[in-house]
Amino acid sequence: MDGQVLAASLARMTQSAKQSVQALHKDSDRRVQIVQRLSDDEREKSLEQVAGLVTDTQTNLAEIRDELTSFHAQLTTASDHINHLQNTLHTLNIRVKNQTEAEAQFSDWIHSATLSPKVVRTVLHTPIEKDIHAWVEAVTAIERQLRFVFSAEIETDIQAASEDCAWTQVRIVAEQTKLLAIVKIRPHLISLLQPLRTSVATSLPILQFSVLLPHHQPLYQFLASQAPRAAVEVQLAYVNATRLYYETAFRRYVRELKRVLARWHEATGNIASAAKREPMFPEERLQFAFPYSAKAPAVLAYLSEDANYRASPEHIFHTFALVFSDTSCAEYAFLARFLSGVGMSDMPATLPPSYMLSLTAAEAEEHKSHQAVTNETWRQVMEPAIFYLQDLREAVIAMPSIPVTALLLTVTLTSSLLDTTRARNCMHPDLESVYMRHLLDAWPLIARSFDREVQALKSLVVGTSSSVRTSSLLERWTGWNESSTDLATDGNDPSEALQRVIDAYVSMYAACARVNVLHEGTITSGLSRIRTEIFRLLHELSSYAKHSNSMSLSSTAHNLSKDAEEKLRQYSSEDTPYTQEVKAWEDCMDQLAT
Repeated sequence: MDGQVLAASLARMTQSAKQSVQALHKDSDRRVQIVQRLSDDEREKSLEQVAGLVTDTQTNLAEIRDELTSFHAQLTTASDHINHLQNTLHTLNIRVKNQTEAEAQFSDWIHSATLSPKVVRTVLHTPIEKDIHAWVEAVTAIERQLRFVFSAEIETDIQAASEDCAWTQVRIVAEQTKLLAIVKIRPHLISLLQPLRTSVATSLPILQFSVLLPHHQPLYQFLASQAPRAAVEVQLAYVNATRLYYETAFRRYVRELKRVLARWHEATGNIASAAKREPMFPEERLQFAFPYSAKAPAVLAYLSEDANYRASPEHIFHTFALVFSDTSCAEYAFLARFLSGVGMSDMPATLPPSYMLSLTAAEAEEHKSHQAVTNETWRQVMEPAIFYLQDLREAVIAMPSIPVTALLLTVTLTSSLLDTTRARNCMHPDLESVYMRHLLDAWPLIARSFDREVQALKSLVVGTSSSVRTSSLLERWTGWNESSTDLATDGNDPSEALQRVIDAYVSMYAACARVNVLHEGTITSGLSRIRTEIFRLLHELSSYAKHSNSMSLSSTAHNLSKDAEEKLRQYSSEDTPYTQEVKAWEDCMDQLAT
């Protein structure tokens, strides 16, 4: 089958070419040889080209190798240069760092050892009153520069003899600037005190806490550290000005208060007088025992011009004692801060009232090392005020027939002011002395007032016959019966008079309880003696009812004691004075019941 196909194909090829099979074979063979010959030539040419390329490549590679060798040498040289540059850079960095540190130290030295032109211009050309803040900054800079220069000279032991020496020039400029600042600061501070010498209308607290303390205290501290004599002159000027101010103000105020005090006339007002319907001590006056009672109005000086104006002795004492206490505390706090600089680093921007009247615990601790200066200055300043406080308190306690309750109010107020002043850390020995003097003077007067109360009650009797039977021997020996007052004379109801006496005693006991003096021995003893006399009158009333066969009075004494016990119970507590009082009235009721 394949042969047939091949034969057919050969037939078609011979027929188309019009040649024989041998001719076709020869022609094909010839063509194959031509193609092979052409392929060999092309291959030879290709091989020659490849050989040339290989030769060129080898040449190029050799050149590249030479260049790489040269580049390697150059790179090695560059690396050596880089290492050298890095070492140089490290050395330069160290030198720059050292120079920077030296420059910073030198800059700090220049800043600390020299004054800026702004500071010098401020001291030379700017009035203090025109720019106080710039002056505070200027004196702070001057003081800092002087401390640095002197400390540096001591540490380095510099002997700056030459005028061209930097230390000498720095010191000269600093000293001259300091002297010029001192010359200007001293008269300025003294001039601020001039209004105090001319008028008491000047508000001293405003001058102290709004002008001197927040703005001018650094200037005074500059004088104290750099020119102590100039600071002492300013301090003496302040003492003289404020002393004159207080002397004038307190003299005028006490004079007007005495005018008001002289208008006050008060009945004896003891417990025994209550039987005659005389008024007792008003309860609203008890508010004057407390320093800062909102209901206690102040007695102002201009009120003395009103001839009809009246004020009780304890009211006047309350007003003046409170004014004196706040003034003395404010003065002490100001002197501690202004003269000694206590707490000035933490001074608030807005000063609260407590800041002006007290020292904090931290300030008090800081102030201990400067307390002697403050105490002496305060004594010199406040001496006139202390004199007028003594004058007024002596006028108050010397009033004739002053009620014992009024004296108790002044004593309680004084004790409260003592505690308040101590809590404010503003206590001065002279201030404590004047307060204690009042307590020492008032307590004997209170004791004598209780004696008068007891004597007045002893003059009261219920039914003359019963009194004579129970105390006839005493009456004949003392003559007491001749001056006694019988509550049952002329058909009067003795129970009503005795009720008023008991109410007066309850009122006094309530006053003592409210002002918290029941623990005092003088008060306890005095109330006990008064209570004993009232019990005597109750027993006499009971005996009088039995002898007079009065049915209406038979149970009155018991009812009166029961009513008093119920009123007193509202003041009772677990404290001994209260329980003893209630127990005594309960025992009296039991005795009257039997």
